[in-house]
Amino acid sequence: MLGQAGPAGAAPDDNALRAIAAVSPNVQSLGKQGIRDKKVEVPTDSSGVVKITGQKGQSLSIGLPFAEKSATARPIGNGVVSYDNGNGSATVPIPQDDNSVAIHTIIESSAAPSRYQYRVDIPAGAAMKPNEDGSVAISRADGTFFGGFAKPWAKDAAGVALPTHYEVQGRQLVQVVDHSSPTVKYPVVADPWAGVDLIDGLPWITYASQGGVVNLNPTGWGRFYNGFATHNAHVDELRTKLGRIGWNLTGTIQEQYLCHVVGNVFEPGTYNLESWRPWMYWGDQLNLTYRCNP
Repeated sequence: MLGQAGPAGAAPDDNALRAIAAVSPNVQSLGKQGIRDKKVEVPTDSSGVVKITGQKGQSLSIGLPFAEKSATARPIGNGVVSYDNGNGSATVPIPQDDNSVAIHTIIESSAAPSRYQYRVDIPAGAAMKPNEDGSVAISRADGTFFGGFAKPWAKDAAGVALPTHYEVQGRQLVQVVDHSSPTVKYPVVADPWAGVDLIDGLPWITYASQGGVVNLNPTGWGRFYNGFATHNAHVDELRTKLGRIGWNLTGTIQEQYLCHVVGNVFEPGTYNLESWRPWMYWGDQLNLTYRCNP
């Protein structure tokens, strides 16, 4: 595994990085691979796996498309590597600073494939399931959240969104990218964005005259993984992490949190969940009046 950087000795070529940066909605730290705890590793060639290690020690390994071609990792600048799939496409995994990884596909021409398959190594008894918003959840045998893939996207060089979706076939995740239109401008960029942690570290408690405030920082991946079908995962992680600091998840804290999960634009930094607020369904406080604090 390469860990945080690709092999030295090759001249960098940042054309792929420019293509990604121009259209990607989720590149938090282009080229700053695993800057926090070195929790994302990339392989020396495409026959290996990208490995994510979560804050609880759980690991998620993801095989790269067209692994049978065993392309060597090639540095393309800023510590990022690329794998040439040999078919008009390339794979560029970019670890993020929240220990998630955006595995970008660069589609260079109309001759490139439309299907990109990833082998996902998940725990015994676990399962992958598509969510209604297009994202994918990985659940353990007991039904608890293990990790997942954010809703898919694909854009051409002009920034035009292209039709794309995931298909789940057992332990195989397939991203289908429809780039058949004659108006498509190449290169096309798409990615599965995978992660396991929704909350960065542990929440912490502060106090005001009215009572306690639960404070937490969502991961960048957690902000993006926010469709309705993901709510149980968010709540389970918050309950577990509050228990670790000796606090219980009350109804009002839960609803404020879910409001922030969906409408995180109201608090782009730390979420502040105030224990004295009255209980209100999250959807009813998701507005400019309450701003998730009814």
